[in-house]
Amino acid sequence: MNRARLQLWLKWLWVIAVTVAVLWYLLDRRETVLAALSEFSLPMLATSLVLLLLAKLVLSENAYVAARAMALPVSRLAVYRLYNFSQLGKYIPGSIWQYVSRGAGYRFAGASYTGIANTLLLETLWVLGGAALVGALLAGPALGRQIHDAGVVSAEYLLWAVLVAAGGLIVIVALALRFRRRLQPLGRQLFPGPRVIVLQLGIWVLLGLSFAVLLPAAGSDLTLAYIIGLFAIAYAVGFVAIFAPAGLGVREGMLVLGLGMAIPVEQAVVVVLVARVIYLVSELVMAGLMLMTGWVERSG
Repeated sequence: MNRARLQLWLKWLWVIAVTVAVLWYLLDRRETVLAALSEFSLPMLATSLVLLLLAKLVLSENAYVAARAMALPVSRLAVYRLYNFSQLGKYIPGSIWQYVSRGAGYRFAGASYTGIANTLLLETLWVLGGAALVGALLAGPALGRQIHDAGVVSAEYLLWAVLVAAGGLIVIVALALRFRRRLQPLGRQLFPGPRVIVLQLGIWVLLGLSFAVLLPAAGSDLTLAYIIGLFAIAYAVGFVAIFAPAGLGVREGMLVLGLGMAIPVEQAVVVVLVARVIYLVSELVMAGLMLMTGWVERSG
């Protein structure tokens, strides 16, 4: 069995393991779970969905700005369609299908392979960079204290983690210098302008708000800034966890950990599961809306 096939099997096993664990947890604590679910109101769920749909539009605009920065010959509507159609592919183990499908669409529009690769990389770096910055500023210190106080890791471990992260940064810089000619076309765009910064703020505020509106059902009194930062951190960690399709299980684990300072674990689990379901619904809705725009365009 080659390495790629082994990785694919491990990702499928991760999905199965997470699914089984969630179902066991829900059944084992069904009375508590049902009581927690009863606290969610329809307006609360609808508001979360609307905020997610708005966030998806801003994410689509971010993809368009990246495409234009790399001079791809695609329209805004085409990028919006490709972005939202492809998002469902990230739930398939492999962690590449959303990029493969979008790359195929860009190629069909006449874009070069280099331009496509640089566009997808640039867009991803912007999103991850925005998530890391927002998360670090709004929730990083509080989350770090909670992890330490909970005894999850020791102070010595945190120190080593910082040293390893610093070493990793040095390696990345060294590699960037080594391959600077190859990275030069992309390097000019790595530092985002005001438009991209505004888009990143919009993305994380909307995503954070969509999660925050669900928390009153669990009696949370966490600050809005912390919730926005926590969601950004959880999103980033789930994204880089390549073994977890769409960050499945990893994002939820980070959110439960971050909510543990304010609400019981059982309620935190219910909130993050509801949030995941609404997130999936938002992606289905956006894909449907983009499909409708195609029908309207053809009929017109």
